[in-house]
Amino acid sequence: MHTIASLEISYLDDAHLTMHTIASLEISYLGDAHLTMHTIASPEISYLGDAHLTMHTIASLVISYLGDAHLIMHIIASLEISYLDDAHLTMHTIASLEISYLGNAHLTMHTIASLEISYLGDAHLTMHTIASLVISYLGDAHHIMHIIASLEISYLGDAHPTMHTIASLEISYLGNAHLTMHTIASLEISYLGDAHLTMHTIASLEISYLDDAHLTMHTIASLGMSYLGDAHLTMHTIASLEISYLDDAHLTMHTIASLEISYLDAAHLPIHTIASLEISYLGDAHLTMHTIASLEISYLGDAHLTMHTIASLEILYLGDAHLTIHTKASLEISYLGDRFS
Repeated sequence: MHTIASLEISYLDDAHLTMHTIASLEISYLGDAHLTMHTIASPEISYLGDAHLTMHTIASLVISYLGDAHLIMHIIASLEISYLDDAHLTMHTIASLEISYLGNAHLTMHTIASLEISYLGDAHLTMHTIASLVISYLGDAHHIMHIIASLEISYLGDAHPTMHTIASLEISYLGNAHLTMHTIASLEISYLGDAHLTMHTIASLEISYLDDAHLTMHTIASLGMSYLGDAHLTMHTIASLEISYLDDAHLTMHTIASLEISYLDAAHLPIHTIASLEISYLGDAHLTMHTIASLEISYLGDAHLTMHTIASLEILYLGDAHLTIHTKASLEISYLGDRFS
């Protein structure tokens, strides 16, 4: 079974050709007789604000998972966020979270979690905070260990008590006689800019994994980001990615991937781009494949709320032991000009 879903959205605002939003989602899945599973999900979002081409937010999430007959599990989750404030190109926040996990037939467990945060304040490039956390864990059948690590950093800048960075990393691990593994990783970063208390970046990453005697696997990855620009509290980007996977003794596979992006431009709050991609896959002992892909894009132009483009794509595929193929493809595009047309 091979499934690749790719969604890319670029938006150019006005005569200045400023680029507001580029979103990319790629999902690939490989599964064969050996029951190897490969999943890669990557969303990338870049935003350039105005004619000065200031870059506000770059977020990247990569998750890869490998599991074969030997029950080797590899999970790598990486989240990187960089933020450049204004025409002075001062860098405010870079956050990186990496988690790797290896577990084989000998039931050895290795966990490395690394969090690095660097902050450069203003045009003078003063560096306020660098925090690094590294945790390694080894545990086999003879050594069951429990580790909970928490790192919290808060920074208050100057006499105006502006809060620049709050970073929180929590990792909990439970392992018992049944060799069940529970891992929850959470990263939260909030940034408040100046006396106007404008909120620039909130990033949240959550990953949970369960593996018990029945070798069932549960993975949920969630990335959420919100950006509020200035005193007018205009919302520029909200991105959400959710992936869930279930595999039990019947080797049934369930994958749901959802990407949603909404963009609100200025005080007039016209909506420029809303993109939604949903993919569901079901496969059981009969090897029936069910795939539903839906893409919806709506665009509203300006204060006059003229609707320019609505595109909808739906594909349904059903294949069972009889290898019957059913395909339905639908594309709809509507365009409405403006009141002056």
